[in-house]
Amino acid sequence: MVTDKDGYMHLIQYLTEHLGLFESSESNAAATETVMELFEEQLSAQIIMVCGQNPQLSFAQRNMVIREIDAIVY
Repeated sequence: MVTDKDGYMHLIQYLTEHLGLFESSESNAAATETVMELFEEQLSAQIIMVCGQNPQLSFAQRNMVIREIDAIVY
């Protein structure tokens, strides 16, 4: 499972280092995007980058990566 891999730990570390995204302030109160939308947007960009950097991945392998990430987000 992904949760016991280094990538999961890096994700948790990234989120911890960017706690400012989760703090409310007057400037953030006017934002229309939710934290989840911002997270999904950044995560999607990272998935695309990983798949682009690894063209040898098959369609099935890419789908497996996406399913694992969906499980983490869920």
